[in-house]
Amino acid sequence: MDQDGSGGDGMGRGDGRRSFSWPCFAFVYIIWAVLLSSFVFMSGGFVMEAGESRVQDLNGFLHSAVAITDYSGQVMTYQTSQRPRLLDPTPRTTVREKETVLLDGDDYVDYGYWLNRGSEIRASFTSHVRPAWMYIFQGDSAFSRWEEDADETQGLLRSSFSNGGASSIVFRVDKDDEYFLVLDNGNDRSVQVTIDFSIARTTYDSHGLSERCMHATYCDINLPVFGGADVLLLEAPPSDSTAEGEVTYQIHIEYQPRWLACFFVLLLPYVLYSAICKLSGGGGDGHREYNGGALGVGGRQEGVQMTDTSQSDGTSTESSASSIDYYQSRP
Repeated sequence: MDQDGSGGDGMGRGDGRRSFSWPCFAFVYIIWAVLLSSFVFMSGGFVMEAGESRVQDLNGFLHSAVAITDYSGQVMTYQTSQRPRLLDPTPRTTVREKETVLLDGDDYVDYGYWLNRGSEIRASFTSHVRPAWMYIFQGDSAFSRWEEDADETQGLLRSSFSNGGASSIVFRVDKDDEYFLVLDNGNDRSVQVTIDFSIARTTYDSHGLSERCMHATYCDINLPVFGGADVLLLEAPPSDSTAEGEVTYQIHIEYQPRWLACFFVLLLPYVLYSAICKLSGGGGDGHREYNGGALGVGGRQEGVQMTDTSQSDGTSTESSASSIDYYQSRP
């Protein structure tokens, strides 16, 4: 502790800052930057089936454009300001399948489809000799977790059990997503299962929308900064009864960042943090003033006079303490 009395000029210097944890802020800021980067630089691909339509919601503030690659050159892409209305299922958009499968011990078979809101799944199955199960999962991540651990049932929407008799499931979709119909053999030995299902798919109405990619394998679509046309509709050709086997269309979408907006969003937490520190007193000079103007933290008090007057001998005695040091300990 400095005892030379410096700073004892009537203004004591105190630490008026409220302590904010820089390491904690830095950790949160790094997480924020990683999440922002994963969103800004994201890209992805998916497979569309014949007669399928799906909507992609975009963010024009952080993305200046999207690049769409259609390896078949047959998928139509439309740009609009809001989600189009949904059309009821038709025979051309309905999937029907019936087959008998042999499942080995602890084996399964799945049927995955992208379905829009309002679509309906109707499935029945019959196991022969040994029991079997049928499930409906929503979302690729939920289905993948079940594949890794059969006890993980998050995302399981419906289940049904058959042990020699017919069993069925009816499910109406309430959210656009990928859905999986699964036949599962939980036995150690193989089992034969017959499944019959139909999926009535709703589709988005493209009538009157502006076409942005038509019979092209690659195209760029610019996005407005503040919305207005940040919804894409992708529409695969209807099913063809003359086609052999299942027809699919591979799509890849790459998002192009809007750098100035991304930089602003990246700095936003730091600006808010600095503002909070300022409002909390972190920007003050730390001075605290006391009445009397003599006592300062870690300083000393100058010129304190102590007088003792004795009347017994008629003399007056005055003792002067030129200085008395006061020390105040700091935590």
